[in-house]
Amino acid sequence: MTKLEENIYYDGDFPQSITTKQLSFKLIIRVSPVVGGRQVQRKKSFKFRDISVKNAIKSIRDVPEKMKKALQSGSVIRDAVILNEVWKEFYHYKTQSKTAKLWRHQTAKTTYSLYNKWIKDSYLGTMRVNEIKRKHIYSFIEDIAESGNKSTPHAAKVLLTNIFTWWINKEELERTNPAKIEVHKQEANRHEIVEKTIAERQYIFKAMLANPKYQIVQVFKFLMQGRRINEAITLSTSDVSEGYYTITAEKNKAKVTMKYKLPYDIDIANGDWMCPSSAHPTTHISSQAVRQAWNKMFPDLHLHDIRHLIGQTLVQAEVPLEFIGMMLGHSNKSNITYRYTGGSPDTAFKVYELFYDIVINNKIDRKWNDI
Repeated sequence: MTKLEENIYYDGDFPQSITTKQLSFKLIIRVSPVVGGRQVQRKKSFKFRDISVKNAIKSIRDVPEKMKKALQSGSVIRDAVILNEVWKEFYHYKTQSKTAKLWRHQTAKTTYSLYNKWIKDSYLGTMRVNEIKRKHIYSFIEDIAESGNKSTPHAAKVLLTNIFTWWINKEELERTNPAKIEVHKQEANRHEIVEKTIAERQYIFKAMLANPKYQIVQVFKFLMQGRRINEAITLSTSDVSEGYYTITAEKNKAKVTMKYKLPYDIDIANGDWMCPSSAHPTTHISSQAVRQAWNKMFPDLHLHDIRHLIGQTLVQAEVPLEFIGMMLGHSNKSNITYRYTGGSPDTAFKVYELFYDIVINNKIDRKWNDI
């Protein structure tokens, strides 16, 4: 490596002429500014083709100074911030941001309680972020473990990891490449509730039933009836009886045993599972296999968006909210203003029939009152 100018180095043997075009070469920038009372080192490499070394140097001559300023300004931002202040921003981001995948109400409540009880008033909560080292975190986790609480140490470690990861990414984006923030916003928007036209919804649900893999279609049929992925794939043949199937309280988020009529054209498997694996028939199909099939069909949609599209269709068909909740198995008022407490499987099936008529049988003008 040969030094060409202050902070700029040529990677390899020094060229015979810096004014002659070269086929390919690399220049490396090294800076070592003093940041926060200590010297830090950073380097950045640049590849060039069909250009002279002299012109290449000109194109990157202002980069070292920019790197120094970025490091120093980033330090000023973080130096003044303690962990409790970062937590406030992180909590607001995860509960009120329009671009993030928001926490559910219970998750937010539990996490808030965890931070306030164990971290906020600890030495870690009042430390400046740039001063917190790994040894501080592990020491803090050990202190919690010594209190005899078994689950809290791991939960606290995960929470701290998420806070620091979010903060570092946020600072890095704002300092080095603000344009990337828009890319992250677009990616985050995928987590928001989707809205599709009726024609788009019909295309999606018809494509689901047209998938060439039998095992995937079997799962999709249950998902079109409002089941969650884990409820569908873990449904055993012993849970099916006389045209109905039961989702036990242990298998659903509502923590209530629910009974439904079987969806249209569903096959009763010969083995233990309603949705068996093609590779291993004695086990149920994996959620990974279903998600891979879904992502191949609809890369811009999440599998969970199926439930949003069902809800959108039923709301437009003027189905009462409590009946939509019945079909989707919602468990609390924050989801659809309804607490599921049993209900009639026949009523839930009428909702499913209406939905099926609209998206599969092209009866787009049908309403709940038409039934």
